[in-house]
Amino acid sequence: MNDPARAGPVRIFVATTRGPVHVQRITPEDPDVSSVVCLAGKAVSLPISPAYDAFVRDPTGVIQRRFGHGAYRVDLSASVDEGYSWQLGLYLAHAAAAGSGLAAADDATAPAFVVSGEVDRDLNVLGIDHLAEKLAELAALPEIAGATLIIPQANATAALAPDGMTLQAVADVDTALAICRLEAPPKTLPDHAIDEPDLFPEIDGEVVAKAAFRIERGWLWLFAGLILLSGLAAAATMTGPVREWAAMYERGRVADLHRALRQSDDPRARMAEVLLNAIRPDPAEIRLAVDGAAGTPAFRAVGPDGVFLSGRGLRWRGDKTKVARPDRVVFLDPRPGALTWRPAAGKQGTEQSVVYRLVVLASRRPIAGPQPWFPALGGLGLPGRAGQRAADIAARLNAAGVTVKAIDHRLPVQ
Repeated sequence: MNDPARAGPVRIFVATTRGPVHVQRITPEDPDVSSVVCLAGKAVSLPISPAYDAFVRDPTGVIQRRFGHGAYRVDLSASVDEGYSWQLGLYLAHAAAAGSGLAAADDATAPAFVVSGEVDRDLNVLGIDHLAEKLAELAALPEIAGATLIIPQANATAALAPDGMTLQAVADVDTALAICRLEAPPKTLPDHAIDEPDLFPEIDGEVVAKAAFRIERGWLWLFAGLILLSGLAAAATMTGPVREWAAMYERGRVADLHRALRQSDDPRARMAEVLLNAIRPDPAEIRLAVDGAAGTPAFRAVGPDGVFLSGRGLRWRGDKTKVARPDRVVFLDPRPGALTWRPAAGKQGTEQSVVYRLVVLASRRPIAGPQPWFPALGGLGLPGRAGQRAADIAARLNAAGVTVKAIDHRLPVQ
């Protein structure tokens, strides 16, 4: 039987129509790679891996925002092939892995929870389909004897727990955490590599991540003709990795493209980085402006035809010599030609200055897929490790065909 007062590792099972699936392990991975769900420690990626990656990453997901890391490997005891009802179980498993720990499936001393539910951006638990089939698969399974069954409140009236199990219906994630005696950290942002005392030098203009080199125009147009005029992946002459790189570029999967080029031993990978850097939007053609006359600033970025702009708005509150990371972050999806951001008005206080920053990414394709480098770009132009890390990431983005610029606005102490 589950002991509700017991502190320690827990067993988390995801209810499926083919029986409960045990969450065996959750391992943090390099943020530059995509999150993945694997089968029992094997090199087998399960079909829900892309959906799990979206569930983890900002801005689509919730795990990175709550647990502060952008990429994980999850090992499950059996396959989960489709749908989103695994989300609540994996959220609870993340909380357990970050706290008391995940227990083995046959550890009868650890409380067991069988979970099904979809989780939205606001951490509400949404109703699910096929609950009756999932419950039918729970009977007579010794490893979950005495388990607590957690389902969405929306499905409560149609559910009947199998003999020996306790049914709990929840409307939000926090209620489910309380039932499992788990805690999740407060909503947070991924850690920045910042330990410098002066985070905001007096900068009123733009901070530009510039390329370290330029190449001859003839080489530029040779590669531009190959990539842009051929439609990239459609080029009949492209084979092997070149075709794959071209497809990533076309789809805006910047992180995947950069990783593929960095990991490739093909000599064409270095040439591709040089030439992608050269055909990225000209920083001089990406114009940033801010209007602070009305108090709360209004930011605007404008680019030439054929360029997509995406970005991130950040706010730091307090003494510039003490603040360690932004206290508010807003994601701005790709838009053709122009991007605007007007931060929500709020109480500034009388003893704190406020600094707003808009970081803009300009590319010839809308940026899509995992974007683990976004948080650290807030450090563009800052001194020390924070600024160096941001500059390094901007250089990587340059090598994948993306231009990075930023503009600041400071509201003084009132």
